[in-house]
Amino acid sequence: MEESVLVIKAEKYLKEISNDDISIDDIDEFENFKNLYFKLDDRLKSLKQLRRDMEVQGYGTPFTSLNKYGTKSIGEVSLEEVSENSRHNQIFRNKANAKKNILDRVKSAIDSHQIALAHLDQFGYLKCDSCYKKYSVSEYKQLNGKCSCKSDSFSFKISRQNTYRIEIIPFLPLSGNYRVLMADLSKYGRNSFKKVINALKQERTGHVKTISPLFRYKDKN
Repeated sequence: MEESVLVIKAEKYLKEISNDDISIDDIDEFENFKNLYFKLDDRLKSLKQLRRDMEVQGYGTPFTSLNKYGTKSIGEVSLEEVSENSRHNQIFRNKANAKKNILDRVKSAIDSHQIALAHLDQFGYLKCDSCYKKYSVSEYKQLNGKCSCKSDSFSFKISRQNTYRIEIIPFLPLSGNYRVLMADLSKYGRNSFKKVINALKQERTGHVKTISPLFRYKDKN
């Protein structure tokens, strides 16, 4: 796929996600829960494929092509060539920025979908009406709605022990527009967000699964 076509395809897909309002109304009803989970899971697969296609085409290191220019010594370059090279470099730099930004948005969208699905996985599970075996919704989807005992009759159960916050799902940057959301934050909010991101970047030995925020406030008295 041509680079420009891939950028346009990714932007169009992210816009479709942005225009789709996510509702968690009546999420305790299985059909609503399943429809939301399946939609987010299918989107995640598409986003991951977009990321793979971009990485194959070098979107992760888009500025390396700029090193091809400006290799001649000053004495070998005319003023016209300097002007032309400068114009070409600016064009390539703009294209490189576009690649970098769209890949960044796709990665953000992937992270947001994974967060949403993780909360939904914790929220509810399926229990076979025949053998009473329990399944997460991701396992249920992989099995195409059939238990290992061949039964396709399940009861939907809401977990009372797990930790989840499904109310945050509509507010996640599912379209990768976290920069737009950051612009709506106060200066303190943006600085706090950057501190959290920097702290997460330091955790290079494994995956961060949970974060415990600490809030400080001053009493007026």
